[in-house]
Amino acid sequence: MIIKIYQINRKRDTDRLMFMSWDWWTSHGFTAPDKALYDLVYEYESDTDNLERIFRIFNHNHPEDYMARSVSVSDVVETPNGLFFCDRIGWQPVRWKEIEDE
Repeated sequence: MIIKIYQINRKRDTDRLMFMSWDWWTSHGFTAPDKALYDLVYEYESDTDNLERIFRIFNHNHPEDYMARSVSVSDVVETPNGLFFCDRIGWQPVRWKEIEDE
């Protein structure tokens, strides 16, 4: 299965959302991550869609060709089961922001 990792691009992060928890996002009126704010930093074929295992891989045992920072709060991981926002503890299922959300 294909797994994709998205991270906020610091240069486009005018609202300073990088590394903020989902509670912080929602308490400040953000209801969904904006794909335009994120960069796809890695895509790979995986034998698992277990988010905790993916987190461990990209924090403790990066693939040799992985050049981004460790997966952290505010990153989005896409699995065949959907999009998931990395929170302070656990994961929040999300969808990309739609234009009509603005």
